[in-house]
Amino acid sequence: MRLVLPTSSGLKNVQEFDSLAAGGSGGPTPEATLAKRKKDIKSKKSKEEKQRARDSEREAKAAKKAEAKAAEMAAKAAEKATAKAAKAEEKAAAKAAKAAEKAAARAARAAEKAAARASAKESKGTARGREARPAGGGDGNILG
Repeated sequence: MRLVLPTSSGLKNVQEFDSLAAGGSGGPTPEATLAKRKKDIKSKKSKEEKQRARDSEREAKAAKKAEAKAAEMAAKAAEKATAKAAKAEEKAAAKAAKAAEKAAARAARAAEKAAARASAKESKGTARGREARPAGGGDGNILG
């Protein structure tokens, strides 16, 4: 039974009316629905897979960047440590030089003292402040 209704009823073609007349809702057939669902699932899986690939690529990039930064920081730390060691070595060398200078000055003073003692022993004779002291003991008053 084919009936063609006027366009005001909203039906587009005869098949649509037939499916309504047969008791259908006017929607797509179960086969079409199933095919669409399969297609949607496949499309969704494909999208998810692509997204996972993008995410993993992004993570790999971030890891590479972090690794490069860590290597750079390690190099900087090593450079700092080397500079610190060189500075400490320089400080130690300066300290040793200062100590050697002090020791040399001390030795020079000691040699000077020894020379002074030796010259004093040579000229021991009558001098050495004996005239200023009273011979017999007393209080040191020469006059009286």
